[in-house]
Amino acid sequence: MDLRDQIDQKNNGEAWFDCVRSLGVKNGPVNQLREALEQLTEKLKPKSKSGLKNLTRALIWPFDKDYCEEILRKIERAKSRISLAVQRDIFTLGKAIKADTARLPLIDERVSTIAHHADNQQVNEEATRQKEILEWLSPLNFFTTQQDTIARREEGTGQWLLDLTDFNYWLSGVDRTLCCRGIPYPAVTASAPGSPHRSVQEARLRKTRPTWEDIVRVFEDSTKNLDTVYLVVDALDECSPNTRQILINYFKVLPANSRLLVTTRPIDEITREFFDSPTIEIRADPGDLKKYIASRIAGNRRLEGYVRDASSLKADIHEKVVAKADGMFLAAKLHMDALSTKTNISKLKRALENLSSNLDDLYGDALERIESQNQDHRELAEKALRWVAYTHERLEERALQEALAIEPDETDFDEEAITPIGLILDVCAGLLIL
Repeated sequence: MDLRDQIDQKNNGEAWFDCVRSLGVKNGPVNQLREALEQLTEKLKPKSKSGLKNLTRALIWPFDKDYCEEILRKIERAKSRISLAVQRDIFTLGKAIKADTARLPLIDERVSTIAHHADNQQVNEEATRQKEILEWLSPLNFFTTQQDTIARREEGTGQWLLDLTDFNYWLSGVDRTLCCRGIPYPAVTASAPGSPHRSVQEARLRKTRPTWEDIVRVFEDSTKNLDTVYLVVDALDECSPNTRQILINYFKVLPANSRLLVTTRPIDEITREFFDSPTIEIRADPGDLKKYIASRIAGNRRLEGYVRDASSLKADIHEKVVAKADGMFLAAKLHMDALSTKTNISKLKRALENLSSNLDDLYGDALERIESQNQDHRELAEKALRWVAYTHERLEERALQEALAIEPDETDFDEEAITPIGLILDVCAGLLIL
């Protein structure tokens, strides 16, 4: 495209094109240059007439010196003006490019911000969808349960299990299955589920529960690319007999990259299924119990004051609570709950002499402590335990507080009726843990 064509582009409105566009005005440099070139062309055209005279004219140079100098000056002036205009537009264009280039980091930052927001939006939508599916699968909040369990664990306990040869053989892959058999404990190990598998999502859309085949497919698809999968099944004995047998049958054909750890109470029909696998007896280690007792004493100003005033009392508490706990953290907890209510050292010592190792007796003692409270505290404890016992979902602290604040005859919720969570736990005599 030549200069004349560019000048004739009426829609070209860029600022850097202003000087070049001004060359095309009437009697402007471009027109002057064109006229000069047309004059030269006209002079050089051959005449149409024939004959010797005309031939002679054609051989004679058609320009004289003055005429040539004038034409050349006209061409040079036009050329200089055109060159200057182009240079000025190039300078303006350079400034425009520099300004645009300076804005590139800002543009890049804005593009990155938009992309980041789009990614976050996608992540949030995916998280919301997963949360809805997980809540549909189970009302339990596995993440909260896991955090609560970890928070209740006493620092430094459980090391004896990690040091066992059978456990390390299982951990390293020498044995693929490990059975942990023992009495019930208050702590529950919970694992948080990952992203819902397509099979589970499809089941939700069909408004049906996932089939056993769906669950197996989820597990195998989610773990097939992993080198090692640790599958921990806690409290197998709490499953219904039919469900338990389905699980046990699948355990026998687990993928080769899987290692299975099962915990259960000593029920013969279960332990027989694992007769050829290493078995660990799970009982609270005496050292772990002492760490727990020490923590409870240090966390209770009343008990801490008693053991400070009576030098041998601390050792007596450790010795007798460990002996009566009989390998159960739950028993140790209930004993410490009972001891922490004693109003003087004499009553504490008498309570130590009468500690029971029977869980039914320990629960009975806790209920007696609830009954011995004043009416307001007793009624609060009974209502709290009923709500927790009969609810279909795990109650968070706030939900329990609001449930207890509701009065049957009231139509409006009274925020001032909320009871402090610490008081709710205290009146329940250790039977309630949130």
